[in-house]
Amino acid sequence: MGGVSSGELTWVDDAMVFTGVLSLDNNGGFASVRSPLVDSSVAARWAERSGLMLEMRGDGRSWAVEVIDGGASGGWVATVTPPVDEFALLEIPWRDFTPVTRFHDPRRADEPLDPSRITLIALYLIDGVEEPFRLEMKSLS
Repeated sequence: MGGVSSGELTWVDDAMVFTGVLSLDNNGGFASVRSPLVDSSVAARWAERSGLMLEMRGDGRSWAVEVIDGGASGGWVATVTPPVDEFALLEIPWRDFTPVTRFHDPRRADEPLDPSRITLIALYLIDGVEEPFRLEMKSLS
């Protein structure tokens, strides 16, 4: 999209590790990683729960977690700040996700988020801090 932030996704032991450097140069300012398409049977199980569960460890920075439900108007986003020292299982209640456009601007939604329709999950670092980042995730359910 024109920015020059860098990032790398690797696996270390049993965790996905997303590292890089956020840059604001050239109208940048974010780094992101997306899941493969979510199987509909997985999304159906998520709909039976009160929220999305993530087992994570970070570097003290907050991350936007976006779920996309296949609609053309955007997704739904919530914020999470993983602990620094150890992995923790964090729950983001479905009610905490707010509707956004594809540029993360607030949008009006005629219906609430339906977790059974989730097709993709993305993690975004958009805090505007130009420095290295590290996020580790063991599970998402």
